Amino acid sequence: MLDKLPKLFHAFKTNVSMHFETKPFEQILKLLEDYAIQNSLNARLTSSTTNTTLALLSLTKACTHCKKTGHQPANCWIKYPKRAPKTPAAHLTVQDNFSQSQSREDSSDPTDFSYFQTADGVCHHVDKIRYEGVKYF
Repeated sequence: MLDKLPKLFHAFKTNVSMHFETKPFEQILKLLEDYAIQNSLNARLTSSTTNTTLALLSLTKACTHCKKTGHQPANCWIKYPKRAPKTPAAHLTVQDNFSQSQSREDSSDPTDFSYFQTADGVCHHVDKIRYEGVKYF
């Protein structure tokens, strides 16, 4: 996403790359809007820059089915699990969520995110989360 921004946003791209790369997309988008307002970049944008920015913002519209950005209900893989990526994806979130939906044991509901997968590939249910040093009754 950051590579698509015009040169006017170089400082923003550097700042996000160094300090916010693990933040959710929606939060980065809010930072981008704030940066543009703070630096009055909207007034200096050329028509080609405006087209690039509009194209980028169109990717951020949320799917009405799963409420995630970057796609529409017609190609939502939560709504249509058979359309989910079968190969390693460029976007880590898609890859992780695909793995989660494939490894669910008890649930056939594709919008049920009560299971999650850790980095080592093990699938867990949220009700079974236990923290070290905490006494459970």
